Amino acid sequence: MLVYTALIPSVYLCGYVQLQYLCEHGFVEFEAKRFADITKDDVLRADIVLFIRNDSLQDVWLAKQCRKAGKYLIYVLDDDLLNVPSYISSARYYQNPSVREQIKQMMSLCDCFMSPSEVLLAKYGKRFSRVFRVIEPSVMQVTEITPHQDGRVHIGFAGSADRGKDLDEILGGAIETVIRKYPERVIVEIFGPETELSKRLELKTYPYLDAYSEYQSLMKELHWDIGLAPMPDSAFHRCKHCNKLVEYAGFGIVGIYSDVIPYSNAVEDGVTGLLCEDTENAWTAAISRLVEDGVLRKSMQENCLRLAGETYSIERTAMELLEQLQQCGTSRQPESNLPLYTLQKLWIRAVCLGKRVWLAVLKRTLWKIKR
Repeated sequence: MLVYTALIPSVYLCGYVQLQYLCEHGFVEFEAKRFADITKDDVLRADIVLFIRNDSLQDVWLAKQCRKAGKYLIYVLDDDLLNVPSYISSARYYQNPSVREQIKQMMSLCDCFMSPSEVLLAKYGKRFSRVFRVIEPSVMQVTEITPHQDGRVHIGFAGSADRGKDLDEILGGAIETVIRKYPERVIVEIFGPETELSKRLELKTYPYLDAYSEYQSLMKELHWDIGLAPMPDSAFHRCKHCNKLVEYAGFGIVGIYSDVIPYSNAVEDGVTGLLCEDTENAWTAAISRLVEDGVLRKSMQENCLRLAGETYSIERTAMELLEQLQQCGTSRQPESNLPLYTLQKLWIRAVCLGKRVWLAVLKRTLWKIKR
C-alpha cells in the first residue's frame, strides 16, 4: 500500500508508476490511497506500506498503527525536506518546527529508507535498518524525432513553480545572448515558473500543471529540441535526483545540464547531454553548439531515446524495485489488530482540522490587530 497526500510527480516517479506496472503484470497486489480513504482492513491486508514525503500528524498516527499491525514500513524522500532553503516557496512550511518533528518521527517509525538520490541515502540511511535506491522512470517515451515545420530550433525549460530564481540567476544572460545571436533561428519557451527573464524577453510561457499526466502531454506537444536544466551547486540541490535527464530523454530532448551533482554523475557529456559550468559564457557556448550542429543534435537525440528505453524504462525500473521489495522483511509480529482504529482515526482528523481552524482564526486576529 502506498500512502500519499496528493498525486504529485514525486509520488508518481518514486513508486506509484513502478508498483502499478508490477500489479498489472501480476507480481504484486497494490493500492495507492490518501489518508482519508484508508480503512482498518487496508492496513491489515498490506504487507509493506510506503510513505512518500509524508509529514503530517495524521501520517505519524497511521505509521504507528501500521507498526502495531506488524507491517514493514518504507519512508521515501526525493528532497532533503529537513533543509529546504529559505528562498524556495515551500520553505516556510518545511521549516515549521512541528512539520520537522513529524518528518523525524516518520523516519524513526519506518524500517527502510528509499530515495532516488545516493546523497540522501547516505545522509539519512543510518536512521533505518535498510536503505535502497529507487530509479525514476521515463513515464512517457516518444519513438521517433520529427523535425519542426517552422525550421527553427525549439529550446525550453520545464520545472516546478519555484525554479524561477535559478533560471534568472543562471541562464538569464545566456538566453538573452542566444536570442540576440539567432533571432530568426530559435524559439525559447518556459514551462512552469514565472521569471523576470520571460517578462523581459517576452518569452512564451506555460503555467505549471498540478496533474502529472497533463504535464507530460504538454511536454510531448511542445516537442523541444534542446532542454535546459540549470542547477545551483548547494547542499540541498546535491540531494536531488537527475529527473530532468530522465524526463528529457524520454521525449528525445537533448539536455544541457549544470555540471554539478546530481547531473555530473548521470549525464555522459557529449553523448546523452552536455554538462556546463554555471557561467554565462559556458551556457551561451553550449546552447550555440547544439543550435548550430544539427548532426550532433540528432545523434544525441537518438542516444537519449535509447537511454530512456533501456535504463529508465518503466519495466526495468519496476523490476529493480520488485527485487528490492522482495528483500524487505515482513515478519514483524503484530502487537494488535487495531480494535479502535476507526474511532482514533476520527479523533486524529478532528485534531488536525481543529489546528487548521485555530491557526486561521489566529492569523485573522493578528491581521486585524496589525491594522
